[in-house]
Amino acid sequence: MYGFDWQKISSIDELNENLNKYIEGIYHQTVHSSINMKPIEKFIKYTDTMKFINSKEELDNIFLYRVKRRVIKDATVSIEKVKFEVPMQYIGDYVNIRYYPKSLDKAYIFSEDGKLLQTIHPVNKIDNSKIKRKEIDFSL
Repeated sequence: MYGFDWQKISSIDELNENLNKYIEGIYHQTVHSSINMKPIEKFIKYTDTMKFINSKEELDNIFLYRVKRRVIKDATVSIEKVKFEVPMQYIGDYVNIRYYPKSLDKAYIFSEDGKLLQTIHPVNKIDNSKIKRKEIDFSL
């Protein structure tokens, strides 16, 4: 939108309207020098190879950080120095974990084919300290 008079815009709706006019009327109708065709023609040419996202949740999950971790004997994994509790069924296994690094209040275990299996949370040390455990006889 080079040469556009920004002083004439009085609302976000007006900006969106002008942007759409520019995209539809100029950008899509002009041959682009690096692809040697109009952008709209390129888009139409490859629509059959596009993968469409089914939901906002799926889109959000695509952009999460991904790590693979081995679940240790106490059913935890560590992500960025934060210990997370993992269901005991995963002890000894490697799990695919996705998380948002700026909010380590939860993380997600995904299957190999990208399906969400579990939501995991950081270890709550207070709750963890109240769990009844078998007594160990140290007299032996």
